[in-house]
Amino acid sequence: MHYENANELFLTNVSSWHHAGFRGQHVDIVSIEEANMAHFEFKGRVKNPFGETESKDQHGQFVFQSILEFAPECTIHMVPNSYSSRSGRPIEDDMVDKVFPFIKENNIPIFTSSRQGSKMTHPGGKKQREILKQFIDHHGLTCITAAGNDREIFGSEDAFKDVFLGNPDLINVGAVHLQQDDTDKLDEWEVNKASYTNKGDGIDVLMVSNLMLSSFDSSKRKHTGTSFAAPALTGIIALIQSYARVKIGRFLWQDEILNIIKDNMHKINRGVDDFREEVGLFILPEFKEFDIFKYLVEGRDKKFPDTQEFNDKAATRMANLGLLKGYPDGTFKPNNKLSRSDMSLVVCRLLDMFYNI
Repeated sequence: MHYENANELFLTNVSSWHHAGFRGQHVDIVSIEEANMAHFEFKGRVKNPFGETESKDQHGQFVFQSILEFAPECTIHMVPNSYSSRSGRPIEDDMVDKVFPFIKENNIPIFTSSRQGSKMTHPGGKKQREILKQFIDHHGLTCITAAGNDREIFGSEDAFKDVFLGNPDLINVGAVHLQQDDTDKLDEWEVNKASYTNKGDGIDVLMVSNLMLSSFDSSKRKHTGTSFAAPALTGIIALIQSYARVKIGRFLWQDEILNIIKDNMHKINRGVDDFREEVGLFILPEFKEFDIFKYLVEGRDKKFPDTQEFNDKAATRMANLGLLKGYPDGTFKPNNKLSRSDMSLVVCRLLDMFYNI
């Protein structure tokens, strides 16, 4: 983490969540980017699941660093936004044939893009968009995208131009900058809309940009753009998902995440009129005051029909975590004894969950 970004982490309450022990651990993120995984800032946290040709693309390096500034212990899976290095097919095919199955098989809770995707005039773009919506609505995937830097009015008329940019099914992130006005007191600093960010009804939330990030040659400078605001929010959501996994045994779905965001958006100093009235900078709630249970939607926990007389919450949490899966008929059979073989299976699942061994 760059100490130069400490104010942004403090302002968004990320520092308090880090101190509480939640740094994005055990949360996987799929990111539509390209980069060289040997970058010293990645510290082994960026993976290349499809063995694509690596690139020294500066944009991807900075996007991944932005995520890791806020969630330093998450795992990022790189999916390039170009052509497959092995098959020569366009990314539309790889998204449908490889990326979406990978997300489902590995229970990945977050998908993010800071690049433009396929145009909706392209048949592949339409298919991608349909599948993204299915994953959001039926598999609990949270999808985050940069809102763009064109200084345009960003509304419903833009919604069908791009798979990611302007897609109303995704969380569109605009950018703000933290500005010091001759004071060392952080609560007296101004938070202003970045001049470059798109505006209008299509923006869902604002997040800090203008972060200090490192190039491949170790030189550092501030980087601006919604391309870095969206990954900053992605990292913050990873902290919430890390906590949810421990507290309730499952990841939150996008509508649950959105309700947390809506309850914790704060007005900015300048540029407030460029967005819907309710849109502001998302600041994590104080860790000790955060009540995750008020945001849970009924019907998403694994329930057994025969555990009501026992500790239903314990059985549900174990099932959500995948440690106990019940019997083929859907029951838990709480009076059955646990064999040594069963216990060995649970321990192996625990080891796999926390240590990947």
